[in-house]
Amino acid sequence: MAWVPAPNADPALVADLAAEAGLSPVVAGILARRLGGDDPRLWLRPEEAPLCDPFAFDGMEAAVERLLRAVVHREPITVFGDYDVDGITATTTLVQALARVGARVKPFFPDREAEGYGLTPGSVARCLTYAPAPTVLVTVDCGITSHDEVADLRAQGIDVVVTDHHTPPPTLPPANAIVNPRLSAPPGAESLCGCAVALMLVRALAQRGLDIDPEAFLDLAAVATIADVMPLTGQNRVLVARGLRALATPAANRGLRALALRQRLRLPCTAEGVAFSLVPCINAAGRLGELKTAYAAIGLGHDRCAEQLIEINKRRRAIEHDLLDRILAEAPAPTGNLLVVGGEDFHAGVLGIVAARLMERVGLPVALVCRTPDGGGHGSMRACGRWNAVEALTTVADLLDHFGGHAQAAGFSLRPGAYEAFAERLPRAFVGTPETPDRVYDADLTHLPVTLALCRELERLEPYGHGNPKPVFRKDFALAAARPVGADKSHLQLSLAPVEGGPALKAIWFGAAARAQGWRPGLPLRAWFTLAVDTFREPVPSLTLLDAEPL
Repeated sequence: MAWVPAPNADPALVADLAAEAGLSPVVAGILARRLGGDDPRLWLRPEEAPLCDPFAFDGMEAAVERLLRAVVHREPITVFGDYDVDGITATTTLVQALARVGARVKPFFPDREAEGYGLTPGSVARCLTYAPAPTVLVTVDCGITSHDEVADLRAQGIDVVVTDHHTPPPTLPPANAIVNPRLSAPPGAESLCGCAVALMLVRALAQRGLDIDPEAFLDLAAVATIADVMPLTGQNRVLVARGLRALATPAANRGLRALALRQRLRLPCTAEGVAFSLVPCINAAGRLGELKTAYAAIGLGHDRCAEQLIEINKRRRAIEHDLLDRILAEAPAPTGNLLVVGGEDFHAGVLGIVAARLMERVGLPVALVCRTPDGGGHGSMRACGRWNAVEALTTVADLLDHFGGHAQAAGFSLRPGAYEAFAERLPRAFVGTPETPDRVYDADLTHLPVTLALCRELERLEPYGHGNPKPVFRKDFALAAARPVGADKSHLQLSLAPVEGGPALKAIWFGAAARAQGWRPGLPLRAWFTLAVDTFREPVPSLTLLDAEPL
């Protein structure tokens, strides 16, 4: 894939941003291309921006009315969650908020391997065995595709409030209330994660008189938004900026804060720090059947469980690497534009992350299935480019017990005997030529210095993530030094001398040691990279290379 420059920004807007916000032309140009009509203050000071009116979501009034009645009359409430970061934090948010006003509320999580994602006949049946059986069941981060299960609950006299953010099906479940930003949302709130939707419900309950402080759950919503790779624009930008600040305070969620400290994450931290240091540890617990440990840490505040989460994540990495290596060695060739691989001994908990790794390797969508002896199975799918995972699964819905997710990531459960037909039919949904989009860089710094001031200025555009990626720069250098680093010596640590002169700059290039074999000091290079501040001894610019080529 070729590197191409980003389109030119409106010169008048660049000049206005530079003058009004005190930005350099380089950073003003980056911001101008990303604003999309937003108020610049939302990007430069998102922590000061307001959150939207929670009652602007369809279904919120009905959801609040039913929960208020349950609180007043001391009805038993079950919060039905999910086993990933978003589901755990969403469950924690709603359970803790309702418990603080004296509600009779308890959490429930499905068993990932035995019951699968969301409301299934098995998970619902088990949920109702725990006394007292609920008169109100609230889903968080799930439920929008569970038509039959919701209908069965209603037939048993149990009221259901669905809060979810996944893609709605054509026929919605017959719940008492549904709150889903993909059905209706105020501007800027269309892409909330499940925990953020739960937080909006808590805010609405507080506005109707319950003695709840919604600010107490901002750190949970921030971590979930980052974990679910939601776009860091609009309301998500506000939630993450405010939530990261909250995480740095003594009032933060005890489990999150303990995990951050044990991971040596400097607080206040960045969204990138959360994504690399906290999210994998929490997700690993759900993946490996250790959900109780994650909820004990996040939901119950047992900070000693943070160390256990770190150890669980080490096990997850080993299982993931083993499965990835096996599939790469044994997998069949893709069928058209899709790679489908099934195995009876695949660990169901790591299917999603291994599918994502495989997609990076083969450049095509991937569906992995943990097959069962009856010819069915549970699976995870990752899609890329213009392809949509949920739309693809819709074409084989007759083979599935249930499925759901997003355009780029989805989960599914195969009916008994359906695997062979699934593997044969699903590739038909992936027709056409795979996209190979150009890679875009934001600015050429060949004739500009890389300074600490520039790095600090770029911090004003935080939080970075999906929808607001770290700016990418191009610049020409002479290689001053390079050496392999890392446990397997696969990464490259470099010293790069700017062609215009000045001190050499520190750089790291992950996974590039083999590619740079034979490079010698003095070699002219063109590099594409992101910038950060290295604070190890004294603050200096640090480059993370994405690509480089000899000139």
